[in-house]
Amino acid sequence: MPTTRGWAALGVATALLVLWVGFGERELMTTAMFLVVAVAVGVGFVRIASPSVEVVRRMHPIQVHEGDEVVVEVEVTVSRRIRNLELEDTVHGLGSARFAAATTTAGQPLIARYEVLCRSRGVFQVGPAEVSVSDAFSLAERRNRAGSEDRLTVYPRVERFSGFPAVRGLDPAVQSTRPTFAPHGGEDFFTLREYQVGDDLRRVHWPSSARRDELMVRQLEIP
Repeated sequence: MPTTRGWAALGVATALLVLWVGFGERELMTTAMFLVVAVAVGVGFVRIASPSVEVVRRMHPIQVHEGDEVVVEVEVTVSRRIRNLELEDTVHGLGSARFAAATTTAGQPLIARYEVLCRSRGVFQVGPAEVSVSDAFSLAERRNRAGSEDRLTVYPRVERFSGFPAVRGLDPAVQSTRPTFAPHGGEDFFTLREYQVGDDLRRVHWPSSARRDELMVRQLEIP
């Protein structure tokens, strides 16, 4: 079908025909007919020249995490020699890549590589690729899907911990960044807090309760 440039050429040809009817200048009609014929020849060329294309896709590495980059390698093999071949491969949700080859040879593989930044985790569909053939003036092109669909699985980012500072905790052999509170037990006093339903009334700190005019209990921790 005609490209944007092809439709523009047909629009110009229509305007020239209108001017030819109005002014009768033969050059206007000649130019208009030339544009129409050029577009028609382009459409016929892309219909005849559309080759059989085989697309194989490989991704490295296979397992990636959020923030990593994956390299996608696309290998294209055509059945016969052709000119002005374009390939577009899309990773839905992450972007697409376009490649162009001026001339292809039958049976000779063309290899294209691109990198994808995995900005977010999830499962993304890759492909199928779109192969397009256009005429010499890019007035018409024909698009076909080639290859299979692949899946790119991006796992959550892996955070590596170097350890916590050693403080008092539930087990002296285990490191912890904060003490372990015990709502119903414990031995060491940590702080005062407001009374909550279910707290042991024996933990009520009466002097602080009298000053604040509300029940305050002692928060204990397990050493």
